[in-house]
Amino acid sequence: MVGTIDDIKRAYIAGYIDGDGSINATMLKSGSHSGEIRTELNITSVNPKAIKEMQSWFGTGYFEVKPATKSRKGYRTAYVWRINTHIDMLNIINEVIDFMITRKEQALIMREYIMSRMSKPRELVDYHKNGRLYRIPQKPGYSNEEIQMIMNISNLNKGVY
Repeated sequence: MVGTIDDIKRAYIAGYIDGDGSINATMLKSGSHSGEIRTELNITSVNPKAIKEMQSWFGTGYFEVKPATKSRKGYRTAYVWRINTHIDMLNIINEVIDFMITRKEQALIMREYIMSRMSKPRELVDYHKNGRLYRIPQKPGYSNEEIQMIMNISNLNKGVY
């Protein structure tokens, strides 16, 4: 984490996550990564200065510019701060969760999911090629509890609960 983040900054980020942010978890259904779960925390704004400032407080994630789309106020470009590594998401969630309101439940579940995944060591799988032995680390499989957490986040995001 870059520098010290005070309560005002924590509350500011929490407000953005609650209002214009998202905590997503998706199980990929096709392609070479089928069955893999992807997680992401995003904060979106039409104000690039706000997004870059928040990103600088943590020094993590990446900044993305989304092309202008039509809104009530005409065509506007959106700026997104995306965080998709478990450790970075966990650090941000831990910093702001006490100030969250509307997405607090998603944040609590995501924190539990990340901690579950981080507690599992990678498994080494032997792979033989051209007479050589390679040991390739593989992500451990998902538990039923982890899959349920992902479904719960998805349902909360859809307003199903």
